[in-house]
Parts: sequence; C-alpha cells; structure tokens
Amino acid sequence: MYSFLSTCRNIVVVYATDNTELNPPQRGNNKSTFIVNVTGIERVDGQYLIYTNEGTFKIEDSLIFGRFNSSDVYGMMKKGKYYRIKTFGVRSGFLSMYQNIIEIEALE
Repeated sequence: MYSFLSTCRNIVVVYATDNTELNPPQRGNNKSTFIVNVTGIERVDGQYLIYTNEGTFKIEDSLIFGRFNSSDVYGMMKKGKYYRIKTFGVRSGFLSMYQNIIEIEALE
C-alpha cells in the first residue's frame, strides 16, 4: 500500500491506494490553462493573489514544478493586462485554497 502526502497550509492529507504505482487524486487536481484579464493583485497573509475575469489564483513557489520566482512573477503582473496562465490545484473557498499559477505568458 502506497501513500501520497500533500500539504496545503499546515494541513497534511494522506491518500492511499492499492495500485502498483503511486496515483495522486486526479479530481480537480489537474493542470488547467486560462486566458485571463487581471482585474486586481494583492498580497494577503503572505500569499500573492491575482484576481481575474476567470477567478482568483495564487502565485506560490513550487518544488514540484521547479519554480522559485513567485515574487518576480507577482511583480510583473499588471492590472488590465491579458495573460495565458497554466495552473495546478483546486479552488476551495471553505479552506481558502486557490489554484497556483505555474506558468505565465503575457499577451499583447
């Protein structure tokens, strides 16, 4: 029996499977691509939040995706501009969780 540990804020969730390979849960935990118009940016409780016409997202460093420049990415985001973003994670209002922007491309 294998287990998959994922952390979100100070919560640890353990998923177990009897498969021969490790399969993290897929429902809502996949990558998504959006073309968004940024309507606002804000830093709240140490989180970089990006408000768009498609919803609210966060920018956070990610060991899994090898990205450690969240402050730089946050600094380049401009209100009123369009971006193509790739995200990972789930949105949960109850747990104050947001999809993490893992790739970003400015559009003209």
